[in-house]
Amino acid sequence: MSLRLVDISAILAPGEFAVRLADEILHPGDEREIVRDMDHRAGLRLLHGGPLNDDGTIKPGSDLAARLDIPRQGALDELVWQTV
Repeated sequence: MSLRLVDISAILAPGEFAVRLADEILHPGDEREIVRDMDHRAGLRLLHGGPLNDDGTIKPGSDLAARLDIPRQGALDELVWQTV
């Protein structure tokens, strides 16, 4: 199992929280980081490519003004836009 982060909504009762966590452990998907609430499951997927080079610089001919950054891996609530 490659799951690294499960962010379960704080509004869930402890029993509901446990059921959703057990479900993630028993039936893992392809995502490494997921967010669960009462009715939904969402995964974070980052794809390489687009207008940025591997070092974060803009590829020639691109007109990107900002990029999405995550300063600390596994912290979905800390995503920030950085100008480039």
